Amino acid sequence: MKEGIYMTLQQFEVFVQVAKTGSFTKAGENLSLTQSAISHVISSFENELGFKLLYRNRSGISITTEGKRIFEHALGILNKTELMKQEAKSILGIESGVLKVGCFPSASCKILPDIILNYETKYPKIELKIFEGNYDEIEEWVINGTVDLGFSASCSKNLNFIPLWKDNLVAIVKKDHPLSLKKSISIKEIQEEPYIMPKSGCDLLIKDIFKENSVEPNIRFEIEDNNAILAMVSRGLGISIVPEMVLSFNSFELDIIKITPNYFRTIGILLKAYDSASPAAVAFIKELKKEIEN
Repeated sequence: MKEGIYMTLQQFEVFVQVAKTGSFTKAGENLSLTQSAISHVISSFENELGFKLLYRNRSGISITTEGKRIFEHALGILNKTELMKQEAKSILGIESGVLKVGCFPSASCKILPDIILNYETKYPKIELKIFEGNYDEIEEWVINGTVDLGFSASCSKNLNFIPLWKDNLVAIVKKDHPLSLKKSISIKEIQEEPYIMPKSGCDLLIKDIFKENSVEPNIRFEIEDNNAILAMVSRGLGISIVPEMVLSFNSFELDIIKITPNYFRTIGILLKAYDSASPAAVAFIKELKKEIEN
């Protein structure tokens, strides 16, 4: 790095946007800058550092090995900058800024709409950005700073987990299935049935339950999309075990059967550390707890 030349937040912002989008044009749109301005900032940043951050060729833009190392630092600095801005505004009594939240699909449908409505009503100056993904993606986003916090039912050793509520697991079968006559079933009763295994995060929990009961399910399909699982079960292609939250907006012809003993997943919030969380994140968690209590 050349002496006497200083890096700027704009260089970090432009580089992170280009790296994320893989496009000077899209980065420019996100930052309200022209493509030539984006190119100039990147070239200037590379000159200051003394090496290339990006490869430019006919197939597009890709990040160099050196660029990947710089990306993590640049993203961390931008996240710290946003945190500092929010803290300063909080000191002045102004709750504003950007809050990025990771969420998995069933939570997005069930609880997120009410939370967003209540939160934006109370904190209209805070911009909410929602990123939808599975448990592993959300955990990685929290670790690398892509999101400030994330809903999950998986407790990472590297992050703090704030448990919020229990989501019971239930068996689902087609309306005229022989098991539909029962009010509850055991895991062992599922063993001989064609089974559709969820892959959206609950698969690890469900597989542990099968293992705990020495049951080897007759897995016919492994499906990630919850609606696809419900549709397959409703057509008699197999039975499945899903969290109750998945059935919140169920429009399929299904029977829901309790499992004995009761099994559940614990849904909560993942974040790096509550003590160092932004004022916007702390306010979100408080509003979330209130919504759940109500």
